[in-house]
Amino acid sequence: EKYNIPGVSFAVVNVDSTKTVYQSGYGYAIKESKTRVQPSHLFRLASMSKQHTAVGILKLVEDGKIALNDTVFGPNGILKDKFPNVPTRATAITVRNLLEHTSGYSTHPDYMFDKLYTGWSMEQRIQAMLRSRQLNEPGAVFAYYNTGYGILGYIIETVSGKSYSQYMEDLYHSVGIDNIHVGGTQAERRPDEVAYYGQNSANAEGLDMGVRAPAGGLIASTDQLIKLLWRLDGKDNIPDLLNAETRQLMFTPSSTGRSRY
Repeated sequence: EKYNIPGVSFAVVNVDSTKTVYQSGYGYAIKESKTRVQPSHLFRLASMSKQHTAVGILKLVEDGKIALNDTVFGPNGILKDKFPNVPTRATAITVRNLLEHTSGYSTHPDYMFDKLYTGWSMEQRIQAMLRSRQLNEPGAVFAYYNTGYGILGYIIETVSGKSYSQYMEDLYHSVGIDNIHVGGTQAERRPDEVAYYGQNSANAEGLDMGVRAPAGGLIASTDQLIKLLWRLDGKDNIPDLLNAETRQLMFTPSSTGRSRY
């Protein structure tokens, strides 16, 4: 009521027994038709999409396709063929820096979500970033950076040879998770997806969802997120998506400043 939210979906789970204690939806998934929220309804995950991108990157690390300390740009970088001419300082950015938000770039401008860049490809956004001022040495300062996760998605596509959407769906399908997707506009809403209503008359359309997906464009339901949780918890009862060494890498916070990533 306080925030005029039409509907919510939530679940309470017991992490020791791997059981869902309670799961329900409240309110409306679609106000106009008075469609009630169900636990199976898909919601936009916004910036929680980044955790999924991290899972995708760590799987590439586990498979030996890339390493956390691989550089991204420059003569030895993962994207050297895509962006051959980059500033010297940018050549020091590693995969780890992007995951931990320590690339050296500042939060503003936000090439992923600022309206100015609507319609731009990911390549255009990366080029704009590389032309901008890199305030700090990579690894020195934490600055939450949406564009960094956009680049991680671009790395997934470059290394895997698949679209970000296809790579993530294939990865999750391999462990029985089949209903986490890249979202779209309201017109592209899936049959089991909720509608979106902006607060204070804000536009809830969410354009460029495909480009923005690695930083904030995935959709999922609570039951699908629970299934993923059980495959990342390190317990023996359900096989995990990542091995113990990789999970340790993923869940150890950055040593840089305020970064908990």
